[in-house]
Order: sequence, then C-alpha cells, then structure tokens
Amino acid sequence: MREDHLNGQSKLDRTTDSIPLQLLQIHVPAPASSPALPTVPSSLHVFLFFGRTGIRPLRVRSGQVEPGEDAAVKTAASSGCIVDVTRGSDSGLGGSERSAEVKGAVVVSISQVQSDKRSLQLKLEDVSRLFKHTESRERALHYEQGCLLGTVKELHQSLEAQFHTRVENERLQSQLEQLKMEHAKKAQEGEAELQRLVSERNADTEHHQRVLEDVRQQSRREVEEANAQAALNMAANAEEVKWMLQQKDEELEELRSKLKEQERERNSELLRLQMEFGAKLARVQSSVQTNQPLQSGPNLAQNIFKRKLQFFQEEKNKEVLALQQRIRELEECQLTGLKRRKVSFNI
Repeated sequence: MREDHLNGQSKLDRTTDSIPLQLLQIHVPAPASSPALPTVPSSLHVFLFFGRTGIRPLRVRSGQVEPGEDAAVKTAASSGCIVDVTRGSDSGLGGSERSAEVKGAVVVSISQVQSDKRSLQLKLEDVSRLFKHTESRERALHYEQGCLLGTVKELHQSLEAQFHTRVENERLQSQLEQLKMEHAKKAQEGEAELQRLVSERNADTEHHQRVLEDVRQQSRREVEEANAQAALNMAANAEEVKWMLQQKDEELEELRSKLKEQERERNSELLRLQMEFGAKLARVQSSVQTNQPLQSGPNLAQNIFKRKLQFFQEEKNKEVLALQQRIRELEECQLTGLKRRKVSFNI
C-alpha cells in the first residue's frame, strides 16, 4: 500500500511537471525590402514556452539554431512538446499579414494549451480524489492492520498459553505417574512392614501370655501361702480376740450396773423429793387453813417445788442419755475392731 501511494505521487509530479513543456517554433520569412525591418534577416525562428507562468520567448535567431539553445530545443522536440509554425519565403506577403499569421498561430497554440491544461487539471483533480481515497483507504487499512495485529497478538498469546498449558500438563502427568509409582512402591513397603509388625505382635502376644500365666501361677501360690499364714494368724489371735471380747463384755456389764445404780439413785432421789414435797405441801395446807388471807402462798411454793423436781428430772435424763451414748460408742468400736481383724485375717 505504501508503494502504491509513492507511485501515485510520482505520477502526479510527472503530470504537473509536463504542463510548462509547450514550446512553439515560428518561422517568419522576411520581406524583400521593408523599411520597417531593415535589420531582420531573411528568415526568423521564434521559440515560445507555454507553462504555469504564461508565454515566455526563448530566443530569436537568424538562420540556424544557436549552440546555447540547441539542447533545450532538441529536448523539447524529442519530448513532443514543441510546436513548429514555419513559413517559407514569400515575397508577396507584407509585414501585417505575417503578423496576423503569427498571432493566429499563437492563439491556436494558446487555446490548445489551455484545453490541455484544463484536461490536465481534470486529471489532477481525479488524481487528487484518487489520492484522498487512497489515503482514506490506507488509514482504514492501517486501522484494520492494527486490529489484525492485535488479533494476531492475542492468538499468539493464546497459542503460547496453550503451549505452556500443554507443557505443564505433560509435566504434571509425568509427575503424577511418578507419584503413582512411588505410592505403589510405598504401599508394597508398608504391606511388608505391616506383615513384619503382625508377626512381631503375635510373637510378643505369645510371650506375654506365657509371662502372664507364670505370674498367675506365682500369684496363686502366694495367695495360698497368704491364706495359710492368715489361718495361722487367726488361730493365734482367736484367744486374744476372745479375751478382748470378754473385757468389753465386762466393761459393758459394769456400765450397765452403773446405769442401773444411777437409775436407782435417781428414783430414790425422786421419791425423797416427792416425800419432801408432800410434807411441805401438808405443812403449807395446814398453814393455809390457819391463815386464810395468805391463799396465794401455797400455790407459789407448789410451783417452786415443781420446777425443782422438773430440773432434777432433766438432769437425770441427760446423764442417762450420756451413758447410753457411751455404751453405743463402745459397742461400735468393738464391732469395727472385730471387722478389721477379720479383714486382716482374710488378706
């Protein structure tokens, strides 16, 4: 696309450069005798250039082309951009006729050049439109090229990612196969180790069972020996236990006798107090009969004696309860001692 743009630009430059290359050669024969042109030679050659700046005379020469203009004229003639208007020697034509002919030829050449110029301008406009269209097309193609390059880049990245993914997948598959092989190997080793441990456990179990049987037999013998020794100890301590029981029984009998004696004393005390109370009550009644105004006195004395009697009864009850509690404690101590001895004998 860039090369097409450069080619179009070069064609446009060549077209615009070809506009001024219009060279007109006019051959004007001189009159036989003219007082107006005394110095004009027998023939004249006029070369005119028609270009962007207008009509410009090149050189007016006599006879043949001068050496300085030979190259320009030859170049213009070879390029086809020269117009040669030539007239032979005609003695019957005057100066005005020759001027009219020259003007007519120049007008014709100018109209032809202008038409060529208009056509070239049209071509230039076409080329400009083509150039603008080419530029817009080039911009569109550049944009499309950028989009395609982005798409190609994305495709390249996706292909590269797929390639990396495939390589990573192959690597992971190889690692997975290796791990499977290692796992199978470790499973075999673990199974062998398990078999070895099972055999060792069975051997240890048998050994422990033998040791346990030995310990049981030894424990049984020790228990039998302990039972025999306990029986001997029980036989030896039976007399001591009986003696201790007799002592406890004697203590209990003594406590019971003391308790009975205290009961008798308390009853006798109660009888004595009742007798005293009856005597005092009789005296009080006799005094009441003698002294009628003092009727409240016997009631007060009777209340006092009742309170004293109640106090003595409470004291006796407390002493009896304390003795009974003491007897129960002694019996419990005796029973616990017997139980301990029985347990020690069994051990």
